[in-house]
Amino acid sequence: MKLLKVLVVSVGAMLSVNVCMQTSTEQRSDAAVESVSKSPAHEDTWRPGNLKGMVVGKATREEFLKVFGTPISTSRPTVDLPEGEDGSIVDEFHYPEPFEKLQAFFSPDTMLLTGMVLVPSKMTLDDLVAIYGNQYVVTKYKFIECLGDAGSSMVIEDREGSVTYYEYRSLGMIVSVSDADGSIRFIEFVSGPLDTGKARCD
Repeated sequence: MKLLKVLVVSVGAMLSVNVCMQTSTEQRSDAAVESVSKSPAHEDTWRPGNLKGMVVGKATREEFLKVFGTPISTSRPTVDLPEGEDGSIVDEFHYPEPFEKLQAFFSPDTMLLTGMVLVPSKMTLDDLVAIYGNQYVVTKYKFIECLGDAGSSMVIEDREGSVTYYEYRSLGMIVSVSDADGSIRFIEFVSGPLDTGKARCD
């Protein structure tokens, strides 16, 4: 066994614990961690998420599949959506430990990558801090349903908001952490801030 620093929302700088793992697990974890394009963790400027060179908002689905291979499943929009919304094509892949899967989202019109989500098999906030440090930004958000526009909502930053994310902004990453046990629910790679300052409801 050897000390390994292992790999949530600050989609800036991440999380402080040393985890003992078997060498084989270390290698898989190292590969998963190294695949995230790292910017200085302390930076507070949002940048698009980047996984294995696939940048949100720039990479095409064709380019993505060349890197990650054939997805284990694909879902496509099958119903009519409100004007201005095009839904997403969602590809799902197996991903090395400490993760279970990777989901990639693409615009059906442009086939550009619009977001990615990594779902861990077992990971804590401490594990994340051990790799990226604790200079993440903790932000609360409120989700507001838009009246008269079924399925549409807007996201606003709010100190009293019910949803908390740990944001590593220079990495384009936001992390959802369980209040119950401190485990990481998911790591999402985004194109920029969730609250753009522009209301989505008319």
